[in-house]
Amino acid sequence: MTVISSLSNTNPNLLSAGTLTSAGSVSTTDNLANAAAQPTPSAVVTLGNVSGSVQTYSAQGTLAFAQQTITTWKTDSKDAVSLLMAHNDQASSLSQRLKGLGAAVLNAFKTGSGNYSQSVTRASAAGMALSSSNGVRADTELRIKTASGVLVKITLASQDSGLAVDIQSDGKLSDQERTAIAGLADGFQDALDGLAKVPPSLNLAGMAGYDNHILASVDLQTAVRQGQQQPTSVALHLDNKIRALNVSNEQGKLQLNVNTGNSLIQGSAAQRAASINSFLQQVDAAAAGGHGDATLVSMFKDAFVQLNNDTASAGTSYTQPLNARDHAMLTGLADFQASITDTPRPVNPMRPAEVDSFNWSASQSTSIGGKTALDRTITQTQQARLTASYHRPLTGTRLDLTSDRKSQNYYYDQIDDVAQSKANITYQDGKLTSATLDQSASQTTHETKFVQGKQEEDKTMPVQQSQTLNLLGLLAQNDTTSTEESAQSDAANAPNLVKAHGLILLHTSPNDLRAASH
Repeated sequence: MTVISSLSNTNPNLLSAGTLTSAGSVSTTDNLANAAAQPTPSAVVTLGNVSGSVQTYSAQGTLAFAQQTITTWKTDSKDAVSLLMAHNDQASSLSQRLKGLGAAVLNAFKTGSGNYSQSVTRASAAGMALSSSNGVRADTELRIKTASGVLVKITLASQDSGLAVDIQSDGKLSDQERTAIAGLADGFQDALDGLAKVPPSLNLAGMAGYDNHILASVDLQTAVRQGQQQPTSVALHLDNKIRALNVSNEQGKLQLNVNTGNSLIQGSAAQRAASINSFLQQVDAAAAGGHGDATLVSMFKDAFVQLNNDTASAGTSYTQPLNARDHAMLTGLADFQASITDTPRPVNPMRPAEVDSFNWSASQSTSIGGKTALDRTITQTQQARLTASYHRPLTGTRLDLTSDRKSQNYYYDQIDDVAQSKANITYQDGKLTSATLDQSASQTTHETKFVQGKQEEDKTMPVQQSQTLNLLGLLAQNDTTSTEESAQSDAANAPNLVKAHGLILLHTSPNDLRAASH
C-alpha cells in the first residue's frame, strides 16, 4: 500500500518514532521553528508497510534524495526523549546532536524510575548504514550510586548512523533519589555541551554540585571524536572524599585529584579566591615558559576552578576546629594533586631525539597533629615542577626544520623548574609558639645553539632563591583562649592575617620569590 499526504495537512504528532524523514519535523517547539525556516517538500510518500521507510519528493515530482532512507527505532514511542532524539538525529554537528539530550534523560527521573532503552538508526534500502554526523561521535556513560546502595547506569551514544539512550537501575529508587538524580540534569548537559565544542572545554561545576547527602558517588566517562582526530576521553569521579578527573586527547593528558575529605582546612571565600588566582597564574607561567598546549592548559584551569568550588561541604576527617590564624597560614584550598603532560613531538627530522615536550605537576598536602586543640601542629606543603623542551629560531619567529642543513638554525631549550612552600604552625597549651615558612624556587635552562646543523653553543643557566620566614610576630596572638576574646583578637589582626596569607602562597619564579620577601 502506498500512502501520499500533503505536508501542509500532516499532523505533526504523526511524525513520531515510527515514521520519520530527513526533511520532516517532530512536534517540538525548536523543530517547528527550524521547519518554518526551511523549504517544505510537497509530499511524503510511505511505501509498503516498512516502518520508517520514507522518501521525500519535490514539487516537480523528483526525489529530494537519490537514495531511500530507512529509519529504524528500537521502540515505537512518543515520549519526550524519543521526540528529542528524532529532532537531534537530523543534525550533523555533535553539539546539535547532543543538545538537550542529557538533560532530558535525567529529567525523566522526575516522573519515573523504570529502566528505559531507545535507539534510532538510519540505513539505505540496500541495508548500508547512512551517516549525517560527518564523523563526529560521542559515547557517554554516567553511573550514579545512591546513599542507599542503588546503582543507576545511563549510556548515551551519538554514532555515525544514529542515536541511542539506555537507562538501567539495579534497584527501586525513592522519590528523594529520583529528585537528586534529576537535579544533575543541567550539570550533565553542561558537561556534554562543553565536550561537544571545537576545541572541547570542561564545564563540570554542575556535576560537582550534586546532592552528596542522597547520592554516594557520580562517575562520568565519555569519549568524543571530532572527524579524524584522536578522541577526547574524560573520566570524572565524585564522592564525599575525592573529586578525580582524567582527560586525554591528541595533544596530551591532564589529571586532577582534589581531596575533599578534610573540610576544616578550607578557608574563607576571599582566601580561596586569592589562592586560586595565584595558582592559575602559576599554571599560565608554566605554560608560557614551557610552551604547553593551550587547549589542555585551558581545560585544566577550568577544571581546577570548578572542582575546587564548595569543597568544604563534602566532609572532614578531623574534629579539631581551626582559628583565623591557622587559616592565614594555609591556602584555604582542599589538598590536591595535578599534572598536565603534552604528547612529545619530534619536530626536527635531522635530530629525532630532540622532542618538544611539556610536563608540569603540582600538589598540596596538609597534616594536622596533636591530641587536643590546645596542643597541635599543622603543616602544609605546596610543590610544583616543570620539565619541558622546545625548539626556537635564532632570529624572527618562523622555524621550519627540514632534512636540509641550511634549515638547521635554531636553539633547543631544556627546562627544569622546581618550587616549594612549606608552612608550619605549633600550639602549646593553647598558645601559638611557632609559625614558620620555608620557601624555595629554582629554574634551570639548558640552551643549545645550532647553526646549519652544527652545534655552536651549549650552556646551562641556573637561577635559585630560598628563604625562611618567622611569622610569629605577624600573627600576634592574645594570651586568652576565650572564644569571644579570641575572635576580637582575630579581627584586630585581620590586616596581618591577610598579609601572612599572601606570603604563604607558592612562588615558582626565583625572582618573584625574591621580590615577595621584601
